Amino acid sequence: MKKPVYLWASLLAVLLLTSCASRKNFVYLQDMEMGLKYPIETKHEAVVHRDDRLSITVSCKNPELAIPFNICDGSVTADASSKVNEKGYRVDVNGDIDFPILGKLHIEGMKVSEVRDLIKQKIEAGEYMKDPLVSIEFLNFKYTVLGAVGSNGTYTVDGDRVTLLE
Repeated sequence: MKKPVYLWASLLAVLLLTSCASRKNFVYLQDMEMGLKYPIETKHEAVVHRDDRLSITVSCKNPELAIPFNICDGSVTADASSKVNEKGYRVDVNGDIDFPILGKLHIEGMKVSEVRDLIKQKIEAGEYMKDPLVSIEFLNFKYTVLGAVGSNGTYTVDGDRVTLLE
C-alpha cells in the first residue's frame, strides 16, 4: 500500500522539477566569440508618436532672427540649455504640434530627421532666415525598472535610443 504513495510522490517530484526547465536554448551572449565583430543597427532613428514631448530649438548665424521660433509658452528660449524649453512641444492626438510662426505641423509617424527637414524647409520657404539649424530632442524618453534589482524606479534616457543591455 505504501508503494503507490511513494510512486505518486516520486512522479510528482519529477514533474515539478522538470516543469521549470526550458527546452529552448536561449542566447545571452554565450555564443559570441572574442575579437569578432557582430553587425548592429547603427542607423536607427526614432519615430515621433502621439503624446511625445519634443524640445525643438532653432538657431542661425544671426541669433535675433531665431528668437520668434524659440518661443515656448510665451517665454523666449535663448538656447537649448534653458529651463523654459524643458516642457517642450507635445504631439497632440491628431499628430500635430503648434510651432511658433509656422503654425500647426503634422509630424506623427515622421522620423526626427524628417521633422527637422520639414521645419527647416518651412522656415526657408517663408524667407524668415537662411540656413537655419534645427535641433530636436525627445523629452519623454523614459524606462521603468521593477523587481528584485538594486534600485527600482523610472529613469530618463539621454538621446532617443537605448538597448536592453544598457
